[in-house]
Amino acid sequence: ERPTEVQTCQNLPGCDAQFVWAVGTWSECSWAVCGKKGRQKRSLHCQDREGNRVRKKMCKNGLPKKMKPKRKRKCAKKLCGYHSCLDIQQRANTTSDGEYQMMLGGKNVSIFCHQMNTTWPKEFLTLPTGEAENYSEMYGMRLKAADTCPNNGSRENCPCVEDESPRVGMTAWNKINLNVTSLSINPYDFTFTQQLHGMVVPYGEAGDCYSMANCPQGKFSINLTGTGLRVAPFSGWIGVGNKPSVWLQRIQENQIVYGKCGGYCGTCEPDHYRGLKLDVLPY
Repeated sequence: ERPTEVQTCQNLPGCDAQFVWAVGTWSECSWAVCGKKGRQKRSLHCQDREGNRVRKKMCKNGLPKKMKPKRKRKCAKKLCGYHSCLDIQQRANTTSDGEYQMMLGGKNVSIFCHQMNTTWPKEFLTLPTGEAENYSEMYGMRLKAADTCPNNGSRENCPCVEDESPRVGMTAWNKINLNVTSLSINPYDFTFTQQLHGMVVPYGEAGDCYSMANCPQGKFSINLTGTGLRVAPFSGWIGVGNKPSVWLQRIQENQIVYGKCGGYCGTCEPDHYRGLKLDVLPY
């Protein structure tokens, strides 16, 4: 944070004060650990009107307590210089899995380091919004009349039969595997997921075999609120399969992306060329 250039002086001693506090310049900011605010110190002594140094009790007894300047203060956070879990393992000499501050795009971001007791630990982004807001679904029903879209597109009480596709399933996520160099998500790492039913579904994908009439029912949700990251604005989705439909909603400056995808049978996936990439929030 940029220090203020001008501030109002308060509680100055009277012109007839016999003793006054005198301070030195602030020291350089020093930090015990990165990611936390540092500390600064300065000298503080009591002097008479001629500038001669005297015992501190002369100022303590002769001046109000609120007029004593601070000798210590907090200063700006030190950005962590770690660039990977392997870097943390080697430089911090630790083998404990957990959350660590890591420098991504010039900002400190909390990254979960997994398998820190191995020669190649992996980076994961913890999702504070949890599994309720981070899921991928291949919907398991299909319309009897495939050329319709009843109930204004709602799946409730649909005239459907069960879809016997082997891809039907729903996966919920609490951490996603992140390449901290390219900020690309690996949607096929299911280490920190809960399988709600059926087969695993990659992160950011959805689909169904519901209808040919632009009536998608498969859903995915990406919610990066609280991570300091967002889906990169250039990250896009493509339709795959027969009669694919892709409906996307991006909100909160791309920290949240909701998708409804399907077809007969159709899915949506992150663009194959760019993949699903993140970037650091600009504020």
